Amino acid sequence: MSDHINDKNHQRLYALYSQIEFPEFLKKAELSSEEDVKELPTRSFADQENREFPIHTKADTYLSMAFFSKYGTAFGQQKTIDKILEKAAKLWELDGEREKLQKQLEDSFEKKASKAETIQYIVNGDAVTEVEVDQPTHLQKIAMDIICHPDNYIYETRQKVAQQLLGKVNVFSKEAEQNLQKTAGWGTTTKENALGVIQMRHFALKRDYPEISERFEKMGSFIKAQDDLISPDVLQKVAAALDVIDRAYGLNLRYDDGFQAPERDLITVTLQDSQTLRKEACILANGQMISKQALRKQGTLVKDIFKNVFGAHVANTSDAIEKTASLSKKQADILCNSLV
Repeated sequence: MSDHINDKNHQRLYALYSQIEFPEFLKKAELSSEEDVKELPTRSFADQENREFPIHTKADTYLSMAFFSKYGTAFGQQKTIDKILEKAAKLWELDGEREKLQKQLEDSFEKKASKAETIQYIVNGDAVTEVEVDQPTHLQKIAMDIICHPDNYIYETRQKVAQQLLGKVNVFSKEAEQNLQKTAGWGTTTKENALGVIQMRHFALKRDYPEISERFEKMGSFIKAQDDLISPDVLQKVAAALDVIDRAYGLNLRYDDGFQAPERDLITVTLQDSQTLRKEACILANGQMISKQALRKQGTLVKDIFKNVFGAHVANTSDAIEKTASLSKKQADILCNSLV
């Protein structure tokens, strides 16, 4: 069962996406579901014996060609299925796309086979070993493992592997990359959110394990002493401490049931997010953010504050925006209060 309809968790589709460039029409198409193809006649499938590789729409035909080209080697009746796909490609005017995707798959295979990389990976519990990685799908499998099964590995191990994965060629979707950045500890959050994550765990454990309260209270005090926007290194320490608690008291068994791995709960803004934010907003020393658009709209007021309050000359609004990020915490508070 290896066509795109039976690719329940989209792992094979994801692997294909990393190897070939999907045509624009496919990106905009509404793909058929398992329910959609149940009522189709047998002639609507390239593999008519097993009712697989549907060809009733242009998008489904393309994906059937792609999946068969990539995964079809394990099937019987190869020539028959291939001929039906060839006819369907002509019907939907996909002849050129068929040749293109087959060439892309061949080129991708040759390129990956030419150079193997290694990455430290877990094979037994938290034992780390060097594993040879010779194609992006290997990296994706490792990523999916630490993202989907964080309870299998301690935080420091998850973090180490995620950081190595992010150092490789970009073969991950945006969602996977964000999750890897959280696992790697590359992000930040507000003081309020970090306290909420700690309090949620405290509430879940305090009745059965009252002795744990002191540890949570110390952690809360530590967070309260931080800036409003907490630095990545602080969050990494807190994530490691919470991971120990999760494992000691069984909360790691409740991931996806109200809880997530601590780094996923803690980090709300990843490096990827912050790069976007920095283009659109100024992150101040007090942990607050001011949109650059708001600063431009109130350009005259901003220049007056810099001149009359901070004693600093700014040539124009763009100059003020550049200098805003370097304000002290006290100056940042003044600016935020003035622009409310």
